[in-house]
Amino acid sequence: MHPNEQLLERLYSSLRDRDAAGMATCYAPDATFRDIAFELNGINQIQAMWDMVCRAKDFRASFDGVRADDAAGSADVVDDYIYGDTGAPVHNVIHSEFVFRNGLIVEHRDSCDALVWGRQAL
Repeated sequence: MHPNEQLLERLYSSLRDRDAAGMATCYAPDATFRDIAFELNGINQIQAMWDMVCRAKDFRASFDGVRADDAAGSADVVDDYIYGDTGAPVHNVIHSEFVFRNGLIVEHRDSCDALVWGRQAL
């Protein structure tokens, strides 16, 4: 297994275990993260977001399809949780893309169907 695949396995195993601090160790200090809700710059903002995600009610995560080489990688993730603002259950299917530098994530981009997510959450 490529070392960056191992890195992504560690990232998502930490998410599954609700370990935001463990997730943060996978990112470079100047990493960026973007999805339908967030555009974050730097490890402090990224860790704060993962802290919030890991505290979501009834949070569960699963992942598969982890692929990576020296430069880039991807994974498919499913998050299930109760959306805090409405109490609605969410089943979010996500595709993640990554860029690596020196064995750490420097860019993380998540995509999902925003309409499906919105209908569930709101």
